Amino acid sequence: MRRVLTMLIVLAFAVGLSQAANLDPNFKAESRKPVQIATPLRPDTLDFYVLGYGDNGSGYAAALTLQGQGYGGIFIDDSTFAGHPAITPYRSVWVFVPGFHGTNTNYTLMLTGGSDETAMVNYLNAGGRMYFEHADWGWAVDPSSAGGMLLGNLAPLMGPDQSNYNDYVPGLNNETGVTGHFTQGMSFAYNPADTGGNGGLCDLDELHPITGAFELFTNNNGQEAAIAYDNGTHRTVVSPFLFRGLVDASPPSTKAVYTDSIMHFFGIFAVGVEGSGEAKSLPKAVELGQARPNPMSRSTEIRFGLPSGSHVSLKVYDLSGRLVSTLVDGQFPAGYHQARWDRQGLPGGVYFYRLEAGGQTATRKLVLVR
Repeated sequence: MRRVLTMLIVLAFAVGLSQAANLDPNFKAESRKPVQIATPLRPDTLDFYVLGYGDNGSGYAAALTLQGQGYGGIFIDDSTFAGHPAITPYRSVWVFVPGFHGTNTNYTLMLTGGSDETAMVNYLNAGGRMYFEHADWGWAVDPSSAGGMLLGNLAPLMGPDQSNYNDYVPGLNNETGVTGHFTQGMSFAYNPADTGGNGGLCDLDELHPITGAFELFTNNNGQEAAIAYDNGTHRTVVSPFLFRGLVDASPPSTKAVYTDSIMHFFGIFAVGVEGSGEAKSLPKAVELGQARPNPMSRSTEIRFGLPSGSHVSLKVYDLSGRLVSTLVDGQFPAGYHQARWDRQGLPGGVYFYRLEAGGQTATRKLVLVR
């Protein structure tokens, strides 16, 4: 009887701790406090490494959202990579830095030439994928500003123009996705609780893309916000607005769709998971979905499904049958996957995308508008 009572007390104590920390059963401790480590879907690699501040910040919210979409990875509650697993093995790195403006000295992560910045530079140069959130991005990386000593080696790799930005544009209260990119159709308001109590309005940097990069959102003043960049080796997304402050509406205007779309832009796909985050059964045959959007102006997403693992070839041809782009050429596991096609300066007209997998072939038409 005493043994049973002891076991019940221990169990109740463990349950109480789990509830107090709000931890998922699949999570374990890492770092200086309990943090979340999602069980990876694929044992050979991890999908995301999130570095953030506290369990009520954007980083924590992003890690939960990514896990809900079927991705596996790790959340580190800290302001530095030091003392934690190396970022090298992870397929994407998500960095969330609080918005500092002025003489705040808590810049260890961002110091030019520091160990953290060097790790991020090496990661990108090796073909990494990175999301970086910082409300003072423009001020921090502008060589002519007081913050110009920050990210001096990383910033040129990231997409926003270092010298062309508007510092702290006032009164912004929503972000609208840009047509022709993966944010098309999205529209987010801000939670007033995450905008300094300013009645739902927020002061954020306006960013402008360098050549080859593109904007993802414009704000209610028509100014550019988040920037995406694919330089052929690495891919990045830089955001001046708080992820946690985005207010979910009807799809695609949800944080789940947004993070899933970023991962697809990064070339990372959750196996067997639909865009809604609901697990689906495997397709019974090779499937080639309709490109979205179609017609397209700048880029489109093409979805395909595999009943079993196989080599996949997904290519785009013009009306004459000339190959214009190879989107996929490699081994994929069973499940649903998605590929992205960018216009790449091609003229408007009719194109065809062709999927070959598992001894089967499927072709669909795609219209590119000027």
